[in-house]
Amino acid sequence: MPRDGTKNLIPFSERTEKEQKEIRTMGGIASGEARRAKRDMRERMKMMLEEKPKGKDYTYADRLTESMLTIAANPKNGAAAVRAYETILHIIGQDEPEARQDALDLLRQILEANVNNARIQTEQETE
Repeated sequence: MPRDGTKNLIPFSERTEKEQKEIRTMGGIASGEARRAKRDMRERMKMMLEEKPKGKDYTYADRLTESMLTIAANPKNGAAAVRAYETILHIIGQDEPEARQDALDLLRQILEANVNNARIQTEQETE
């Protein structure tokens, strides 16, 4: 006897019109809440990235780019830096922004160079 709970499931087609309507209504409400939460997170992140620290002439977005370049210089963390940067851009709705694409390209180049350097170093150590 399965213990995954599928025994008690009732197919949607076998439910009454009233039950179907209630389920659709609950789904619509949950969908609206998820959309609003995603919108709010995007707006908060945009505000945070556009804000300038007190007395500084750079934005947090500039600082983030510098930090990602620093992290990408380490071959162990490079891929994580690129992925984190892409995730932030995706959240704020700028998946492939032209202004930031050069930074992503630079991160990828640094990562590839580090991987190649590590490979060469490993080959030299084994010889």
